[in-house]
Amino acid sequence: MGGSGSGRWGGHARRRTVEEALLALKVAPLRELLTQPDGTRGEAHWGDAASLAVRVGTLPNGYRTLRVDYAIQIDRAPAEAYREEVAVEAVRQPFGGHRWYFRCPLCARRRAWLYLLRTVFRFRCRACYGLAYHVQRLDRLSRQQRAFRRIVRRLGADPETDGWHRLPRRPKGMRRKTYARWRTHWDYLNELYERDADLDFARRFARWL
Repeated sequence: MGGSGSGRWGGHARRRTVEEALLALKVAPLRELLTQPDGTRGEAHWGDAASLAVRVGTLPNGYRTLRVDYAIQIDRAPAEAYREEVAVEAVRQPFGGHRWYFRCPLCARRRAWLYLLRTVFRFRCRACYGLAYHVQRLDRLSRQQRAFRRIVRRLGADPETDGWHRLPRRPKGMRRKTYARWRTHWDYLNELYERDADLDFARRFARWL
């Protein structure tokens, strides 16, 4: 029988999140490497879980490629070696410059991130793996609290030690107009939070009637 933590909700299987992926490969940190000549090598590490080595190349259609060599070790099992070729495209921007995107090895769509799961040791995009974001599982109040915390961090404070429910003072060096915009956004979020908190309390109270 299903219950809390059983992996199913409302008759549907629980979607894994990007935060649960074993590795997340972002294209932005590799921009400098992608501009180097063919054969240039680079390397990245993710703790004790895996190491990844990359080598750049060029396809006949002009796309750059990353030949990715990585070894996966889960718990105490022996490490296993994998190799995958990932195409990377430079897209020209309207105001100059380029933005790099992976071409997902499965669906070939442009992606800024590729993920590797604990059960499928191949890099694929979020859509191909059916991954959700953790924030999608949060209720409305939790999402608003998350927004408060982001503002607190943006203003140079720590929401865990300084609290997330109070707007920090204007940081030294921040323009007054900039701080005023953050204050306006904070006040707007605060109105939403108070309204939704009242609605949530009313719904909970109604269950006991």
